[in-house]
Amino acid sequence: MASDSVESFLSLARENHLLPPDQFDELVHQPDVPQENLAALCESLLARGAITSFQAERIRTGRGRELTFAGYPILDEAGNCPGGTVVRALHPSLRTPVMVRRLRTDWLAPADNLSAFVQRAQAAAPISHENLMPILDVGAYHDELYATLVPFDGSNLESLVRDIGPMPTFLACRFAQQAAKGLDAAHGGGIAHGDVRPAHLVVGPMVQSSRKKPDGSPIFRPAHDAVLKLSEFGLVPLRPNAIDWANSHPAPTPGQLAYYPPERAENATPTAAGDIYSLGATLVFLLTSRAPFEADSAIEMAAKIASGQPLILEYIRPDLPAKLVVLVRAMMSRNPEERPTAEVVAEQLRPFLEPPVSLAPIADNEILHSDLEVPLADSASVEGNDVALLTPADSPVASGGWVAMPYVEPHGAQITPTYEFADSHNPADFAPPSDEVPVARRKTGMDAAAKKRAKMWILLGVGLWIFSIPLWIILLNQQGCFSSTPKPSTKPGRRG
Repeated sequence: MASDSVESFLSLARENHLLPPDQFDELVHQPDVPQENLAALCESLLARGAITSFQAERIRTGRGRELTFAGYPILDEAGNCPGGTVVRALHPSLRTPVMVRRLRTDWLAPADNLSAFVQRAQAAAPISHENLMPILDVGAYHDELYATLVPFDGSNLESLVRDIGPMPTFLACRFAQQAAKGLDAAHGGGIAHGDVRPAHLVVGPMVQSSRKKPDGSPIFRPAHDAVLKLSEFGLVPLRPNAIDWANSHPAPTPGQLAYYPPERAENATPTAAGDIYSLGATLVFLLTSRAPFEADSAIEMAAKIASGQPLILEYIRPDLPAKLVVLVRAMMSRNPEERPTAEVVAEQLRPFLEPPVSLAPIADNEILHSDLEVPLADSASVEGNDVALLTPADSPVASGGWVAMPYVEPHGAQITPTYEFADSHNPADFAPPSDEVPVARRKTGMDAAAKKRAKMWILLGVGLWIFSIPLWIILLNQQGCFSSTPKPSTKPGRRG
């Protein structure tokens, strides 16, 4: 006779669909499955792969009712997310894996409420695009908000750049274009994202890099076929304007405000034009590892956003194409009406998606030296703002294929970039070791055309030498070099 604890577990498992009905009946009625001891039953189910370690631990400690939430059987905890935690779960009927966010209602303060949040999320859910993180379900359960999402194995671009450093131009533009395509779909559906920033751009799949973090843990980089998804779409709470929010309690972190457009310093309403500004600011971060504004407090950050004077991209990355600098400047225009649409941004980023022809692939473990060919800006000036091009007299910080000039303020003061290129920095960490990996090629003594000409002259010389051998044989034979009979003298003999 099964004990009460086992009976309670079996009843709970059947009621909350912890196991599929057919699998449940099969396991319970097998003679080798323990029926008298709950701990032994858990060990048996765990060994068979019927339950997870997380589920087994909850069952053993009498917390089995925590294994379901809003009808979703919970498999494991997955970590934190904005406003709450994330659990891995199964769809109750399809039995497919999903991610369920459990969100605190106080996270919506001070300007949002539960009903309005759910309505906005439900309005965003039907908008589908490969570069948007889809929402499967959203609602409220026992005074908690929840949102169900499709699992996506990836890393956000803020963490990626912090670990590895500024991105190659083509890779930053490739991810920015994918984000712009996602925004175009959202804006076409009449919905603004409202909080576009590097932490909300997730790329995957990821592969392990050859480098490690200082603590010895591995660094992961995007695979060659990595795709970007814009997360938090439809899940961004309404917030006050940046100035009021910065003065509220609890106040946001400076990083939460760093990518806000200037109009949101005093206007709380998110707009499509504001998303474009934030995407341009995000692109600045991807290319430089620096946010367009930096501050020690939310109040200071809100004031800087209102000033609308971000760092100047071309001073930090003078190697960038002039047209790309102009595009980013247009995206971050103070006047929202002057910013391009997401569709236009995606199209204008197209020329920058491929690596320069002067760059070639390199293996993960190959060490790069400083004698590198680095493509510079198209022009020495971009619409009146001087851009210092690299010359032999300059002394940029260089290593691993990327070159960065010191940040020069308009009044002439130099500020060392916040990122450093260590000798061990390998650009292959940012892109896979395949034909599509752009890293700098070492300079060689002669180019391919020169080698071809040299080879042609060598072959021509050998051919002429071989052709002359029969002529030399004929000439030497006429001189008697190959005859044993002395040649008669042609001089007149002496008479006696």
